[in-house]
Amino acid sequence: MSEPKVVVGYDEGEQSRDALVLGELVCEALGGKLVLAHVYPFDPRLRTLSYADERDAARRAAEELLSGAPLDRFRERNVERVALPASSPAHGLDQFARDRDAELIVLGSVHRAPMQRVYPGSVALKLLHGGPCPVAVAPRGYASEPRELRTVVAAFDGNEEGRRAVLEAGRIAVAAGAQLRLVAVVDTFGAMYIGLERGTVLDVVEHELRERVNHLLGELPAEACCEERLIRGPVTRTLLAEIAEGVDLLVMGSRGYGPLGSVLLGSVSNDLVQQAPCPVLVVPRRPGG
Repeated sequence: MSEPKVVVGYDEGEQSRDALVLGELVCEALGGKLVLAHVYPFDPRLRTLSYADERDAARRAAEELLSGAPLDRFRERNVERVALPASSPAHGLDQFARDRDAELIVLGSVHRAPMQRVYPGSVALKLLHGGPCPVAVAPRGYASEPRELRTVVAAFDGNEEGRRAVLEAGRIAVAAGAQLRLVAVVDTFGAMYIGLERGTVLDVVEHELRERVNHLLGELPAEACCEERLIRGPVTRTLLAEIAEGVDLLVMGSRGYGPLGSVLLGSVSNDLVQQAPCPVLVVPRRPGG
């Protein structure tokens, strides 16, 4: 079995340094191989000699850029650096992740994002709406101070996608020696709860969610140090409050329909991935899962 590959999308921007720090942190915990990938422009329709020269120059510039990446935890380790020719960064990273069976793609937030907030750019959004493996986004300014994985939060909605997110969060937390916190929210904003029987409906929903949480706890590794929290409230606002301070990674599932084996954000995950104060990792649906 090959070692896990954590792919960091890297260029010379500030967001790349944020992604690099997060990528090193997660890759170190998982014991995998760190792959720095830079996509340079390539159009296969152009076959002129002058374009070939331009392409070669772009490849050399990409390789030079990758060689200067400011590694920290992996400074003395074997790191793969890959210059990828593609029509767009998102396409290049997507295809590379598929070809190499990547464990995770890590990207940074755009420069216009508020400091210490996640806000994916166009490349991250495309991969978050169709990527072949989990995608993680680091907040802007993440590289500005030392980081550790001490507390990992998993958002659970009672569905299969949420279950997979909890199991992935548990795997990372155990590998990193971190505390795992499972947060399940009984949504009090849903239209189905309007009416005289609102309280009864909420009680039933909470009871069913509690049963699923208890079952899921039994699926986690025995060595997982897990705290569970079942809370009533609007889902996005409640989860944001749960990760406001002292959380090093939020893991959540993607939407419960759409392409199997692909990430696809739903409304809650989309809101969280654009407002979270900590890194966010989104787990795709698994074929047959």
